[in-house]
Amino acid sequence: MRQKIISAIMQKLKKAGLKPYYHKKSKLGSTYIKFKTPTNGALRIANHPQRSCYAYRWNLRFDYQEKKTKEKGHTCYYYPLNCLDDLISALQTRIKQA
Repeated sequence: MRQKIISAIMQKLKKAGLKPYYHKKSKLGSTYIKFKTPTNGALRIANHPQRSCYAYRWNLRFDYQEKKTKEKGHTCYYYPLNCLDDLISALQTRIKQA
């Protein structure tokens, strides 16, 4: 089931012209997606908090109900799955600003 959701997210990101590619999948189940546009960095898709030593700018969380931001040297954005379109819009805006 989770892999189907990740595949659907990848298709949506591709359709939006963001040029995503799989970077890696962790043992704990997080999936990391990078973009061919380097200014976007990486997207972490997970259902649990990340280690404190990491600070992914873009996070899509299965366990969140609303959007959040945190400061960890830079702003980290956390989107619930139902706000995927908002995340895509933010990534597209970042490309335009770069």
